[in-house]
Amino acid sequence: MPEKNLLPALGRIVRPLFTIFTIITLYGFSLTATSVFAHSQNPDNPHLKIEVTNYYGNPLAGTIVILNDDPDFEQVSDSQGSINFQVPEGEYTIRSYKANYLDYTNTLVIEDEDVNYSIRQAEAVYWSTSPADAPIGVGEKNGIRLAATHEKLYLWSAYGGPPGTTDYGGMVDFYEYYPQTDTWTQLPDAPFSSSYGISTAYGKTPEGDDAIYIIKGYWSGQRAWLARYNTASESWEEGLNHEIPWREDLGNQYNGDNFQDYPRNGAVMVYTEDDYIYLLPGSGYSYEKYDWYRYSIQDDQWEALDELPHKQGPGNAAVLVKGENIGKEQDYIYVQFGLTPVGNYTDAEFWRYGLDDQQWEILADHAYGADDGSSLVWDGQDHIYHTPGAYVEQPWDFGTDQKRELMRYSISQNQWEEMEKAPYHRWGGWDDAGGLVLIGDAIYGMKGGDDVAWAEDNYLSGGGDIPSNLLWKFRLDLEEYDLQVLECEGMGTINLQQGSTQHTSGTTIEINATPEPGWEFENWQINQQYYCNNPDNFIIIDKEIQLQAIFSQTTSTASQTHNNTNVYSHKNKIFIELDEKSAYLEVVDLYGRQVFASDRLSKGSHSFAPGLAPGVYIIRISLPHGYVSEKLFLNP
Repeated sequence: MPEKNLLPALGRIVRPLFTIFTIITLYGFSLTATSVFAHSQNPDNPHLKIEVTNYYGNPLAGTIVILNDDPDFEQVSDSQGSINFQVPEGEYTIRSYKANYLDYTNTLVIEDEDVNYSIRQAEAVYWSTSPADAPIGVGEKNGIRLAATHEKLYLWSAYGGPPGTTDYGGMVDFYEYYPQTDTWTQLPDAPFSSSYGISTAYGKTPEGDDAIYIIKGYWSGQRAWLARYNTASESWEEGLNHEIPWREDLGNQYNGDNFQDYPRNGAVMVYTEDDYIYLLPGSGYSYEKYDWYRYSIQDDQWEALDELPHKQGPGNAAVLVKGENIGKEQDYIYVQFGLTPVGNYTDAEFWRYGLDDQQWEILADHAYGADDGSSLVWDGQDHIYHTPGAYVEQPWDFGTDQKRELMRYSISQNQWEEMEKAPYHRWGGWDDAGGLVLIGDAIYGMKGGDDVAWAEDNYLSGGGDIPSNLLWKFRLDLEEYDLQVLECEGMGTINLQQGSTQHTSGTTIEINATPEPGWEFENWQINQQYYCNNPDNFIIIDKEIQLQAIFSQTTSTASQTHNNTNVYSHKNKIFIELDEKSAYLEVVDLYGRQVFASDRLSKGSHSFAPGLAPGVYIIRISLPHGYVSEKLFLNP
């Protein structure tokens, strides 16, 4: 028996827009739009009523709904999950956002009738806003502020201020976050602040204690400065060698007539556990740099390295990957070179450097490039995670879900995939001072600065100017379970393909069942046990599941003429007068192909605009004890 399409797996971004009159399943959202069979008092500005609920049908207050990314068409749902718009006729992109819930995007056509529109949203699987936010905001001035030991996260503010304000500047605040107690502790101030050229990294002291290294770029006359925090003695160690032997022969031009002899945008340090800290000093947006260096902890000395294979820039990120964990004989530094793949920027590229053979190898890259807020973290196994950050930082960088991407790279497959977006925050996503660290079985992400495009009267300007203190958590400890969909018992179809698929614990999957004429849906079975008798429901993957839909034959088959049901068309719309408690509508073309299917309909009047090409179609309405079939002509 034919089945409908399989629900897209959570953890992958699905971007296409669908017509509003199709039942949408996207990341666990279910959406239904039904035009109310009544005319608006003002046909030029129809009434749009939206109801937002979670998957259990409970109202979701505080959900932001935006039409066409236009602040004039933006509202927040009330305590009943309700929103009301008066909008001109036309086509709209509707977006729904709520922190710790998965995003929803679709298109909506508004004509001269009032419209009721319902959105069901599922909770996020991987991301949460649960960690306590930092005591101080970070932002402005591209650079890495986070580093972590095996148990704790460390934050050097460097440049920031009170979150959500325009009061920001150089800072020396230094904090420790302990995930087990979800608490922040202020530590002794860092010996300096910094503007551009900020970088923070984990390393060791010469004695082998855990340490946090910080480096600054050109600021107030000092070209570069290096310091480390000894976590054992809880004190800063200054006087480290900061005399980097800058190479002037490797694209160090700056403004055409000078060279850069200090860390700049995209500076990044990475500790390789063999006494060395490697430094990519970054670059600006309009000049080229191919130089990089390493620092010996034991010798307190810098050395220049051979030329990089790609020019660096804002968005540089690097991470150590241990060869023994990935089946290799040497360790690697994986490097995301900065610069975005759009506008007037150069394509960003992804490479790795073998620490033994000292050879570079280009790898697959993804579509987003890298800029402010770019960061890499390795999970200790097959995956590297990357936040592209402000990868389209241009004057037109303005949007509700900008900069929230998270990419995952498979080392064994040399492939990228899009993961669940970071929690929604109305003023942008990853930006200046954003970054990731791994602690235990979770990734912690500092959002970085907010965008003035949202925070200051919609003034269009790139950059995370407004300090933000948000800390988010991405779970890595979720188990994988098999969902086995069995062949239906009886005659009917379901929206899942028969067979076995694997899903992450917590994944929400919608299930829909449609009986064939002369049959009715009886119930869902999970692991051969009764689950529910609602044909439209959902399951949450929390164990190995065998799913089966049970259909039973009705005692009698109704004729195709049903006194209580009337279906007719006018132009390109289908109208139904239904006197049954439950029904489904299906549109089939003259080749027998299903071209439209409704959600479950209740008693009353309904109308649909399926957006089909002009022509003759078979309209079939499945009822509890029979069906109605009608041949109709649709003409826009």
